[in-house]
Amino acid sequence: MMTFFACNLNEGKRTYEMTCGNCHMDGGQGLVKLIPGFKDSSFQTNRTEMICKVIKGINDSIKGDFMPSYEFMNDAQISNILNYIQRLKSFKAPAFTDKEVVTAREHCK
Repeated sequence: MMTFFACNLNEGKRTYEMTCGNCHMDGGQGLVKLIPGFKDSSFQTNRTEMICKVIKGINDSIKGDFMPSYEFMNDAQISNILNYIQRLKSFKAPAFTDKEVVTAREHCK
């Protein structure tokens, strides 16, 4: 039986600070041209892709983009991080749910 958890922004913030903040910075703006900041459109239209980027990471040697995989995180941690980023950046997208992460995880390549 699968258990789904409610969104927890405090946990999202804590996990973001430990895993994402060093590269994407405290405000989610990224670091010059080395590490991209977060864009509202990705959270609205490319939600499965956003989840898969967190789960699988990015390793694009052509563009020089790299982000480690966070596949070890559970679905609640991933949804909490993404919801924290949305709140941090004042994005107007629906909250991510654990169930959405479970479904996306099945589609990640």
